[in-house]
Amino acid sequence: MSSLHETAYPRLRSTITEKELNEYYTPTPEELSLIESEKKPILRFGFMLNLKLLQRLGYFVPLASAPPSIIAHVMDRIGIKRPLTLKQLKGYDRSGSRPRQQHILRDYLGIRSFASEDQPWLTDIAEKAAETKEMLADIINVMLEELVRNHYELPGFTVLKRIARSARNKVNEQCFRDICSDLANDAKQKIDELLNPSDGAYGAWNTLKREPKKPGNKEVRSYLQHVHWLQVLGESLPDVDVPVVKYRQFALEARALTAPEMARLKPNKRYALAVILVRQQHSKALDDVANLYIKMLRSMESTAQSALHQYILEHQKQIDALIAKFRDVLVAYDQHQEQTQKFAALDSVLGDEASSLIERCNQHIAYAGNNYYPFMLKSYRQKRALLFNSLDILDLQSTSSDTSTASLLVLLKSLRNSRSEFLSEESVDQAMPEAFDLSWLTEKWKKLIVSNEGNENSGKIFHRKYLELWLLLHIKQELSSGDLFIPFSAEFDDYREQLIDDETLDNVIEL
Repeated sequence: MSSLHETAYPRLRSTITEKELNEYYTPTPEELSLIESEKKPILRFGFMLNLKLLQRLGYFVPLASAPPSIIAHVMDRIGIKRPLTLKQLKGYDRSGSRPRQQHILRDYLGIRSFASEDQPWLTDIAEKAAETKEMLADIINVMLEELVRNHYELPGFTVLKRIARSARNKVNEQCFRDICSDLANDAKQKIDELLNPSDGAYGAWNTLKREPKKPGNKEVRSYLQHVHWLQVLGESLPDVDVPVVKYRQFALEARALTAPEMARLKPNKRYALAVILVRQQHSKALDDVANLYIKMLRSMESTAQSALHQYILEHQKQIDALIAKFRDVLVAYDQHQEQTQKFAALDSVLGDEASSLIERCNQHIAYAGNNYYPFMLKSYRQKRALLFNSLDILDLQSTSSDTSTASLLVLLKSLRNSRSEFLSEESVDQAMPEAFDLSWLTEKWKKLIVSNEGNENSGKIFHRKYLELWLLLHIKQELSSGDLFIPFSAEFDDYREQLIDDETLDNVIEL
């Protein structure tokens, strides 16, 4: 329900400032000349007050309902010394002089009275506004704008509200009919089963409104099954082409209704609201899955960074020992001039520890430069199935002409059932529409993923788990940046759909 204060409909406030009285309610010399023909004080006052209120509000109000401060100000400005009584004001409101003066004032200001024959024109404006607006206040404001622009006296607020509500109902009913006209009988049967399940299942309509809970492994698996159910349910439903504001309002209405309340609605509205809620819940669920996917990987990265920090603290003594040993090597090398003496000194420092020292150096180098990726493997083993299941739900597509990301998606999906620790370069290239380009990898990832230990025929060797991790993180980055999108999603939909073409832009600029 829309009340008067929610709209732009002009109204008198109970308190009027002195500045407002002087600016809006002080007659000009020209206006004072209009009341010279009126002999009685009440008629002169009624004429002038009606004029100032019409200028300010756009419609007439009874004199008896005007604020006392305005009444006193106007009386003072037109020279009436003796205050008019409430009885005199009410008498004027009932007299024939009031409509006579109103007619004169309309002609003077160039304002047309709103009559019954003007209602179809205003109804048409309301219906056009209702096509893109859902709130009654917004529709009423459009009507007010057109009434003022066409110099009409404003009708009563209840008249405008009645026209706006009727127009909105008519447009909404047409939306419901359009949706239902594309709805097949088997789809209607599925909706009926949601509201009245034949197998006695409880809460099918409430299940449709399910929200994701705390993202534990069990809950994520369950929610992914729910999203798959929504996908299957939505496959037989038509696309919904209604303005965004109406789509959201219809979805909110459907979500607030219980199954018995839905069943009591008219068929067109019942089926249309059900279709919209299924579509909206599917869209929201896709957003939820995408966010779960992103949050799982971010959590894995955060855990790995913490593990790296802990590793560095725990191995600080080992790092100190390596630096101390390196200092000893430099000192031994620098103490002697002869080459043979240098090697002998180095041998005495290193002894049989060379191999173990090299191994410890390699361990340190693997994590140098804040390289926390190796620590992601532990949590990845637990999350791998969930991450792949999430990608199965999300029909990821590229927003650019670059085909590399699409090729990497194909590669990742081909690795789902692989259990090999290492992959040959040939097998990786065969799984993709285009050859794997090592330039896609940063140096940190390249050290972890690629090995040159393969034979001449097989080429390079790829570490499968690190390759999967890099692919998953790359997809996360592309999804967050908008280079990948999810059809039917709201948050991760194709951003290009929100852009306007050059022709539309030119038309807008011309206006």
